[in-house]
Amino acid sequence: MVFKSLSSIHGMMRENLVSSCPLLEILWLSNFNGCTHLKIHAPKLLALSIFGFFEDLHLQTPNLVVATLALDVKAGQHVASGTKSNLIQALSSIPAIKMLELGEYFVEYLAVGSLPEKLPTTFNCLRKLTVDIDLGVLEQTMAALCLFQNAPNLEELELWQALEETPMVPAGKFWKLNVDQRLPFKHLRNVCLYYFLDLEAHFEFVKFVLSTAPGLKKMTLRSHDCPDESKVLRKLLQFPRASKQAQVMYI
Repeated sequence: MVFKSLSSIHGMMRENLVSSCPLLEILWLSNFNGCTHLKIHAPKLLALSIFGFFEDLHLQTPNLVVATLALDVKAGQHVASGTKSNLIQALSSIPAIKMLELGEYFVEYLAVGSLPEKLPTTFNCLRKLTVDIDLGVLEQTMAALCLFQNAPNLEELELWQALEETPMVPAGKFWKLNVDQRLPFKHLRNVCLYYFLDLEAHFEFVKFVLSTAPGLKKMTLRSHDCPDESKVLRKLLQFPRASKQAQVMYI
C-alpha cells in the first residue's frame, strides 16, 4: 500500500487506516502533513517507509523486518520537548526488525524526552543500522548509544553526519566517558561514517567503536572538507583497537 499524501485523510481516519488492514505487509507513506499523531498497528507488516510531518509516532508492528523513518525539514524544525520518551514510543514494539534506517531529523525526534538505558524490547534481529545524525549534538549521541546498546547482534553500521551548523556542545567527551561500556558492538563487522570532519566528536566516536568492536573488519571514513590528511591519519593510528583485523580507510 502506497500513500503519497495523507492531507485529505482527517482525524482518526489516519490512525484507523492501518489498523483496519490486519493483513497489510508493505506500507509507504511519503510527503504528508497535517498529521499530529501517527499510530500504526499492523501485526503482519513486514516493510515500512515513512517520510513526512508528524509530532508523535507509535509503531505496533511485531513482525516488521525493514523500515525507513524520516521527518521532513518542517517537522525537524518544530520538534517539541516533553517528558515522555519518543524512543520508547516509536521503536519499542518492533522486535523483529533486521534493517533500520533513521533518516532526516528522526534521531533528533527520538532524543526528545527521557532516554532509557535499556528499551523494553531488545533488537536481537537487527543486523544493519543506518542513521542520519549530528555527532556534535549531545542529545543525539545519547539517543544513538541507547540504540547501539539495545542491538547486540548489529553487524553493519552507517552514519551520515549532518552538515548543518549546530551550537557547540561537549559531545566529544560523551564517547570518552562511555568507552568502558561492555562491548556494545560484539558482532559489528563494518562501519561507514559519511562526511567525517576533523572534530573531537568525530574522532572520539571512531575511538569508541574501535575499542568496543572485537569483531570489526573494516571502518570507512569518508571525509568532507578535511584538508590535513596526514594529521587525521596520525590520530587514527594512535587509537587502540579491540579487533586485530580492523582496517581503517580514510577517503
